[in-house]
Amino acid sequence: MKRKLAIAMAMFMAFSTVVPTFGAVTFKDINDMPWKGAEKFVSRAGELELMVGELSGGNRYFRAKDNVTCFETVQLVYSLLQKTDSLKSTDGVQSKWSYVMKQLGVPEWAYPSISYSLEYGIVSMTEVGKFTNSTKKTHNYASREAAAVILGKAMSDKYTLNPNASLKFKDASSVNDTSVQYVELLSRLEIFLGDNNNNFNPKVAINRAEMATIITKAYDKMKENSSSTGGNTTTDDNKKPTEEQKPVDTSVTISSGTVNAISDLGNSYLVTIIKNDGSKIGLFASGDTKVTNNGSGSATYTALSAGDVLKDIVYDGADIKSLTITYDADPGLNQSVSGTVKGTIDEFYNDVVYVNKSTGGTAKYDLDVNCEYLLDGKKATQKNIADALEDGRVDVTVTINVKGDATKLECTSKESDYTYGELKDISKSTVEIKKSGRTKTTEYGWADDDYSEVDLYLEGKTASYRDIVDAFDKYDTLYVKYVTDSKDDIKKLYASKYDLEDDNKDEDDDEDEKTLEGTINDISKRYIKFKKSGTSSYKEYDFEDIDVDNAVLKINGKTYDYYDFRDMLENGPFTATIELNKDGEVVRVVATTDDDKETSGIIKSMSSSQIAIATSSNKFDYAGAVTVSIDGNDEYDLDDLRDFVDDAYITVEADLTVKSGKVTKIEARIKEVEGELRYFNSNRGELEVRTKDRTTITFDFKSASLKVTGDEKNITDLDYYMNDKGREYDVIVEVDSSNGYAKAIDVTER
Repeated sequence: MKRKLAIAMAMFMAFSTVVPTFGAVTFKDINDMPWKGAEKFVSRAGELELMVGELSGGNRYFRAKDNVTCFETVQLVYSLLQKTDSLKSTDGVQSKWSYVMKQLGVPEWAYPSISYSLEYGIVSMTEVGKFTNSTKKTHNYASREAAAVILGKAMSDKYTLNPNASLKFKDASSVNDTSVQYVELLSRLEIFLGDNNNNFNPKVAINRAEMATIITKAYDKMKENSSSTGGNTTTDDNKKPTEEQKPVDTSVTISSGTVNAISDLGNSYLVTIIKNDGSKIGLFASGDTKVTNNGSGSATYTALSAGDVLKDIVYDGADIKSLTITYDADPGLNQSVSGTVKGTIDEFYNDVVYVNKSTGGTAKYDLDVNCEYLLDGKKATQKNIADALEDGRVDVTVTINVKGDATKLECTSKESDYTYGELKDISKSTVEIKKSGRTKTTEYGWADDDYSEVDLYLEGKTASYRDIVDAFDKYDTLYVKYVTDSKDDIKKLYASKYDLEDDNKDEDDDEDEKTLEGTINDISKRYIKFKKSGTSSYKEYDFEDIDVDNAVLKINGKTYDYYDFRDMLENGPFTATIELNKDGEVVRVVATTDDDKETSGIIKSMSSSQIAIATSSNKFDYAGAVTVSIDGNDEYDLDDLRDFVDDAYITVEADLTVKSGKVTKIEARIKEVEGELRYFNSNRGELEVRTKDRTTITFDFKSASLKVTGDEKNITDLDYYMNDKGREYDVIVEVDSSNGYAKAIDVTER
């Protein structure tokens, strides 16, 4: 799933400061508006050079019905402030926030506007992190509510906010409480209004015509105010200056939280903190930060580390003034003692190494100038490690000093005849694979540029290219192991729905091994499905003589029959030890329920305190802090997920991690969406759906594999009749849970 506009179009259509003066702008598509009367605001936005559209074939197009991304929204508001002479000081602002913006994936063209907005509280780091779909690397659309908040915050220096504001829209209850005062301000100033039914539609993506309307109204209002007061604020809706103002304490206190991540900026830390409600906030700690450690007294900001539990976090703007460490996850940072981190090298450069930590997450470590390198127990150079990484996987133990710099890398290369990974894309010319232990994909060609001559295998049997493609489309994840030639083109490839690297590990295991530790997620009278610790996929293990009655089944020390064991397993996987006979058959299962459990299925409902899954009869309470991801993007929270679940035309499935009966983690995926097909482009592989509950979602798709059913039977006909003949369609989109792409659509002409 994604929400985006093409970046090239975004740069052209959002910028107002890098285009020549147009004067009276004429748009070729000025009559293609979402509502009558929008054209005057569109023309006005062009005249003001706030929104100048896209030049194509000698004509300028506005594309009024296209949605606007969050980055574009901030850029437009920034341009508005520029053109109304309302910008505050920008000296040093961009350089201050450059590292943060890079980490948040902000496009370079948006650096001036995003850095300004971060500096002056128009947007937060958490909000900017949600501007991008981290899985798809695409930009999310701004909702009407989000656009109102951004514009309202930008105008709040000139106009008075009402902290007790209420809204008169019919759907006012759908507006977040924290957004009400900004929506009310723009409504009061008659800048942002509702539809003909007096609905504000806060969750609907804002289109370019709507944006042109509010941005030009805001421009006129601010210019009118400035000219009538000589730059001072005097109207009833405005803030009135005073001769003398006492300093106002604008600091905010967070009662408690946990450090999620630390980024060393040289003379300060960017500290990501998970608050008690599960939300994240990024703040700066520096030499000006007063740090108290309950265990060792006064400390400096360098004592902070991931896992620290904090209380009384006082910050102003984005700078931490003081905090107290109540649990020190790494006491060594208060001394001159180094620590170690284990994991797999993801990327390696002359001055920095990125490590996929064994405990989860990816960390960046600057390499100390005297860093020591070992590879397979021997002294090595950076080039030796880089070459080993190019050949395959490299496990590493990183020794870090008090500053967090790497002083020693102890590397172990993975010796194997094959390279292992996950298939990410396949065509007759190229193959994209994510190598084991890596986050980025690698593109390969076929040996001799001929896929038909490559040795291909599926589940251990000789296969055709079409067999591999079908398996790739069928399974959520298709694992591969492969061999390349001297040109680094693939000459042999094995594919399986099971992790082939697990098979390699099994071959290395002692033949006399009788006991395995891992996780059980299913049981039948013939076998159990079991995942060994250190592996990533479940496999079927037969009971002795293929009969469960020949095995002992225990949970928490108590013996159960097959039926009771099966019923208890329905609540989620068990941590277990299984014992095998000499033939590799299961004779004993010892399970425990003390560790985290997992349950999966369609989300039936969500409330502010509970979530219900269709595959379980239980409703699960939330833990104090719940980690939420949607289609792999972990910048979402529970409220974001509820927005999707509450839409009756969106089906969401999820994997829940449950501890002590409470949900601690939700990994959600959009499974199916039903609504109006608003956009379809087979060349770009994009389609957009708007549900009857007014949620707009854009999907990528693979033109070669998208299945089309209903009133049209293929993408060519659908593209032709919709885009050339103007037909309109309703659509049901089935989503591939492995990558968020649309894999099948059923269309009905409206």
